[in-house]
Amino acid sequence: MNDARVLLGLRRFGGVWFYLLLLTVAGCSPKEQPPSTPAKQTALETGLDRLDERLGAIEGQLTEMANRRASFGEPTFSFTVPSETQQRLQELEDIVAEKGKWPTNPAEAEHLRQELEELVTSLAPPIQESILPRLLPLRWAVRAIWTMRVAETAEENQLTDVADDLGSLLAIEPDATADELRSAVEEALLRVEGAAERHFRATAIATARKAIEGSGSAAQAWDALRGFSDGDEEIALLRRDLRKRITLEDIVVQVKQLRDRLGRVERLSDEVSQQTALSQLYESAVRYKVDLVLGSDESPSKIDNLESVIQAIEKEMRTAAQNQQRRQDMPSRDYQRWALKRIRTFQQWHYDASLKNAQDTFEKMEAADAALQWKLLERFPSVRALLTDKTRITIPAGKLSAKKQREIYDKVAGYVGWNGYDEEIAYRVTRDAMVKYLAPIDERLLDKPVLLLYNKAFAQGWSKLEGRGDQLYVAQQAAVVSKCRLGQTNNGS
Repeated sequence: MNDARVLLGLRRFGGVWFYLLLLTVAGCSPKEQPPSTPAKQTALETGLDRLDERLGAIEGQLTEMANRRASFGEPTFSFTVPSETQQRLQELEDIVAEKGKWPTNPAEAEHLRQELEELVTSLAPPIQESILPRLLPLRWAVRAIWTMRVAETAEENQLTDVADDLGSLLAIEPDATADELRSAVEEALLRVEGAAERHFRATAIATARKAIEGSGSAAQAWDALRGFSDGDEEIALLRRDLRKRITLEDIVVQVKQLRDRLGRVERLSDEVSQQTALSQLYESAVRYKVDLVLGSDESPSKIDNLESVIQAIEKEMRTAAQNQQRRQDMPSRDYQRWALKRIRTFQQWHYDASLKNAQDTFEKMEAADAALQWKLLERFPSVRALLTDKTRITIPAGKLSAKKQREIYDKVAGYVGWNGYDEEIAYRVTRDAMVKYLAPIDERLLDKPVLLLYNKAFAQGWSKLEGRGDQLYVAQQAAVVSKCRLGQTNNGS
């Protein structure tokens, strides 16, 4: 640029833009690290392209402004590089140009780097701009030598970062770089990468061995071996043993989860859900046992809780099955009890029992002096209608007054016996008791002992009604009476 443009650039743009350009392209500040990834390098190149476009626009503006100032006769100034600066730059260039003069340790390299930085920062931005073609390769060379010396003393865990730094330097190498320096950086990169890979391999192997011995995470050790070839016999053996260890660790975790889930099965309110959950847990536990036998050298007994969890699940499954059986049997047992009760009740009102009940009651009516609540009439209302029809005496519901009792007595009493009224009542009660107590029983649901008692009671009643129309009545009613089913014995039917 001409002097007018330099002057105007200093006032408006030059000092800022060219100083930023110097810092961005020539290298980082003393404490900054160079780009370490391809993404960063791409971003840097994109930034440089944009900056170049901006500088081109600024150059046009500066030229136009300089022409205007010249047309108005305004003075312009010229900036030149001081001779001592020129001399020191040459000395620094001589150092980096000859391998024998390079710093031999990190301290000397750091001193050289700081000396260059101090020299650059002491110059005004326009002067920095004027010597930029010399500063770019010089700063890169100093940075490269400093990085190589740091790499020589870097800790093993720092080697990867150092390799990234060296690779980044080669990616932004200036065209004016000496072949000897470039080759030295390339060789240093190969050495550091090799050392980093050896360190990484040794660390991964040590991690894997610890995990196999049970003192580390097998999953993390497996990840550490990623990137190594299966052709490496030692790595292949470690992966085989790690795979077994991972299987073991996974099963240990799964067994713990199985026990936790087993403790929550009881929260399921319905029987089907509980049995489904137990079946799934048992299937998982057995599968883990099989996986352990097939995929590891460990015995299932060596895994805490595996066998005990399987046994606990089996116990819960047996308990659930027993409970289910009891619940399934309960309606049947209830039905047997209900049927037995009805059979006994029928026998309490069978012909002989009801005949005696009628005879005893008629006898007491002769000298009745108090109202009577006759249970036979309450249980079998048709007997009331029978007496009314036979005696032509209205038999009221509820208690019988003493007068009504004596009136009945006068009608039913004969010279000997009760004129057949007692027998008619016994037949009627037998008929109605068979319909009321035996007909609702579904003999198909009866256990054999109960069925035998039912058949015996029915035969007793049926034979007693032999030759009477009461048999037809019982048959007709048995055909229409609803049979009681399982689970209906508590609803009053």
